[in-house]
Amino acid sequence: MKKQFLFLILLTGLFSSCIQDNFDNPPTNGVDPNMTANITIAGLKAMYTGTALQLPDSLIICGIVVADDKSGNFYKSIVIQDSTAGILIRMDNTGLFGSYPVGRRLFIKLGGLWMGEYGGLIQLGAAQTIGTTNEVDPIPAVLFDSYIFKGTLNNDVIPITVDITSLSNSHQNMLIRLQNVQFVPGDTGETFADAVFQQSVNLYIKDCNNNQAIVRTSGYADFAGTVVPSGNGEFVCIYSVYGSDQQLIVRDPSDLKLTGPRCGDPVIYKDFEDGALLSGGWTMQNVVGSINWATNTIGAQFGNVYAQCSNYIPPNTACETWLISPSMDLSSVALQNPIFSFENACNYSGAALQVYISEDYVSGLPSTGTWTLLPVALSSGSWSWVNSGNINLSAYYIGADFSNIHVAFKYTGSGTDGKTWELDEIKVIPQ
Repeated sequence: MKKQFLFLILLTGLFSSCIQDNFDNPPTNGVDPNMTANITIAGLKAMYTGTALQLPDSLIICGIVVADDKSGNFYKSIVIQDSTAGILIRMDNTGLFGSYPVGRRLFIKLGGLWMGEYGGLIQLGAAQTIGTTNEVDPIPAVLFDSYIFKGTLNNDVIPITVDITSLSNSHQNMLIRLQNVQFVPGDTGETFADAVFQQSVNLYIKDCNNNQAIVRTSGYADFAGTVVPSGNGEFVCIYSVYGSDQQLIVRDPSDLKLTGPRCGDPVIYKDFEDGALLSGGWTMQNVVGSINWATNTIGAQFGNVYAQCSNYIPPNTACETWLISPSMDLSSVALQNPIFSFENACNYSGAALQVYISEDYVSGLPSTGTWTLLPVALSSGSWSWVNSGNINLSAYYIGADFSNIHVAFKYTGSGTDGKTWELDEIKVIPQ
């Protein structure tokens, strides 16, 4: 609440400085032009009803530049913001940051300009785009000084701190701050965009509740070939939209302070899609007989591959076969309350699948470790897939050292019967 109150005070002061100029003590970073804003950016945007419109002569807005084209991620455009809203200005030139850098106060005479939108993003331009009802063309460079009046430099705008689920059209083209976020696992190690072929790329950032938003970066951005940070933390950006997509536009990689420990990623995730039963450090132990776990694809429900064990050769063969996870270090504070789950299906008659946890198993036969049976939900048969339920593994810790945790699946068959058991989507996720 204190941070929000401070933000409101600072932004109120920002807009007030646009309405009331004081030249008694001229700022060291230049002076504002002798004009007064008479409508807020939010008030201006409220005039838009879905069709491009030409703006009346009397209107003037004032705002601070919060995004420019210096990094190349904003093309022929700048974004300004006052205490109420933000708006993008299309300008037909490059190198705009030389005259309109981030932090500069601008006054915009709106008479003769047009307001429209592209993909739902409201923007200012010089004319309605031919053949459209809602798009606008950029302002020609020769007309910049007729509409856009430069004010003081180095003005600060504090980003609005929001969370992904709170983002709405009211945040369009505003400087926002997301906290406790990280790029999704599949995007870590990727570059912001395709710098080789200069293609724009959508990556995804998420919070610790798995709410996601798109991070869109131009292939022409000077940081397009930079690998995205892999940690968790703070992300300052401009909020944008395209259709129903929420998009976050990076001004510069220095706005991403993602250096903390990640949250919510699986400690273990085994979906067998690589077709390899034992990849990722998984092992199999035959205690009785030589029946093995294997991968299969027939009737797959979660992707294309799953693990399967059956003792019917034919005939049924007595066996006890364990599929054991790699060691998991769950001792970190970031990995407390780890939730274990998996999908399972079965058919025919025979023993139930059993699932265990161990804190002291290292390798070899399961008998070399101490195992505790876990209460899991199992399929009742007919190849019906069932989720195990979320099992909080911390409730089953016996010792104080959580750095060597294994989970295991025990298949048992006899010489007279045996179910076929199938496994998929095995995961341990910290909460």
